[in-house]
Amino acid sequence: MAGGTRSDAEGKWILVGAPLDCSGTDRGEARAPGALRAANLAQRVGAEDLGDVDAVIDDPSRDPETGVIGFEQILEASSRIRSAVGDVLDGGEGRPLVLGGDCTVLVGALAAARQRFGRVGLAFLDGHVDYFGGDTSPSGEAADMDLA
Repeated sequence: MAGGTRSDAEGKWILVGAPLDCSGTDRGEARAPGALRAANLAQRVGAEDLGDVDAVIDDPSRDPETGVIGFEQILEASSRIRSAVGDVLDGGEGRPLVLGGDCTVLVGALAAARQRFGRVGLAFLDGHVDYFGGDTSPSGEAADMDLA
């Protein structure tokens, strides 16, 4: 790495936007990455911004087999988030900072961390229980299930 040290890279944030709203509607969660950018987050933390991954969920129907809203789109979005976060981790140029407004971004982000590091931990604070399954979630939103 030209002009820097390993510790410089480890301290640098690299933003990955994940404009995901697992409801399949437009409640606002998907606008969170843009709002954080508009608040100059990248400049405030001295981060490089990789832009947004394609994580759009626009299917509000509940999958009959899994009970999850937009199940196929959630799988695809999670795969794209995992790939983007994994690329940052594998590149060794900094640490990923995933911008999103929906708990479901955890699925892809943590999958990338686990793939790179093996066992990982998570300190998690949220306003609702995230341990439902598709059959027990009152909403069918993946944000009810991200820790399950």
